[in-house]
Amino acid sequence: MQATSVNDDLARRNHQLDTDLAKAKIGIGKINILDIENKLQFGTYNDRAQNSSEVNKMITSFEKHGRQWYKESNALAIVIEPSRLRDGQDLTGNWSEPESLKDVKFGDRKPLICASGQHRVAALRKMAKAFVDEQTVLLKRIERIEGVKEHSDDSVLEHQDLRTRLAVVKGELEDLGHWSVVLYNKGMSCVDVYTRASGVVSRCAKHT
Repeated sequence: MQATSVNDDLARRNHQLDTDLAKAKIGIGKINILDIENKLQFGTYNDRAQNSSEVNKMITSFEKHGRQWYKESNALAIVIEPSRLRDGQDLTGNWSEPESLKDVKFGDRKPLICASGQHRVAALRKMAKAFVDEQTVLLKRIERIEGVKEHSDDSVLEHQDLRTRLAVVKGELEDLGHWSVVLYNKGMSCVDVYTRASGVVSRCAKHT
């Protein structure tokens, strides 16, 4: 009888999962999470409940280390039928060249099944709301100052500071939603592995 071990079996299984996932991969690109017309749907392959504490940790990480939306380990995994993608797209891309990640174009507005990433998406949406709220406050303060006929030196400086901050906030809102994605073929048999093997989803995108 040939000797074997649990670790050997696990290694072989993980290798097979990697192989299956590679076969199912359609391509890579990016989407605008805050502007996309398709609903991002979670829970099909990963039933982990959304946790507000995890969302806040994610925001802290974004603020400390940057969003790093272009990294492969941070990409959202989307399981989709290839027929739902518009023809003629370049979905090759290169993880080391963020500018090579093109906007993914979908042929319908049906929900997109995401195998991972719900906390990232929730964190980005929470950050966006905070920026929108701040923008509203800044605009009101700017309007108030501009409505005064005579300005003091302090009000002139405050106006300049407010305009500078407003430009930053607008820039953040323009860039905030961009995020990389990996597209997997829903019709490939390997997708069944998501539902029957624990931890497979994390192999598509290592952080949820």
